[in-house]
Amino acid sequence: MKSSFTAEEIADAFRYFDVDMYIDIDDEHDGEVLLIEGSVGDLTFEVTPFGPGPFFEEILMEASADTVENPIEWATTWNEGLHWTTAVPVLEDDGSPFVTEGDHVVYIKRRLGFYGGIHPDTLKGAAGQFLLEFLEMYGIEESEEIQDDEEIDVDAPIPDRSKTRDAIAEVLKAQGGQSAKQLSSALNEPKNVVNSILYGCPDLFKRQHATPPLWFTAS
Repeated sequence: MKSSFTAEEIADAFRYFDVDMYIDIDDEHDGEVLLIEGSVGDLTFEVTPFGPGPFFEEILMEASADTVENPIEWATTWNEGLHWTTAVPVLEDDGSPFVTEGDHVVYIKRRLGFYGGIHPDTLKGAAGQFLLEFLEMYGIEESEEIQDDEEIDVDAPIPDRSKTRDAIAEVLKAQGGQSAKQLSSALNEPKNVVNSILYGCPDLFKRQHATPPLWFTAS
């Protein structure tokens, strides 16, 4: 039983299900963990840790999606379906549905505290349950595989992503803050590749908390 977990332990609970996880660290404040982001194919979700790091006592798992439906009705239907997560529509100050790029935005979220101690397998089970509902939100069945059908050549050289890294930097310098989705579209690169470069080069790229997250060059 554990009453706190490190960011790596939290991320590993999701990695158990073959999910790519990236830990966003603030290098300017003693390596403070800002956010843990996961991706399944081109779909992303966030895990926000709470507590006196590096040992966190609580997490908030959440993911957003666009819907052409009325977001209030969508969220109500989701919550009436007795899901483990709670659906929340994103609204304007006047209570009207928030619209971005022609679509409404909804969230699913679940908070999990470690107070009193939980078994690591319980954390893993919570991660798995969130992932199931995360995929359900996008209409993906559990049995569907999100992977390339091509066989992997184990002798193939590791791809050189320096050109993609440089291209990302050029776009961000020219256009300012961009989401990973926008960069993926502009460069015709898979979003998980773009994310791995953004999170893997903290000396080159900085993240601004927003919905969706926006990226800038570090200098």
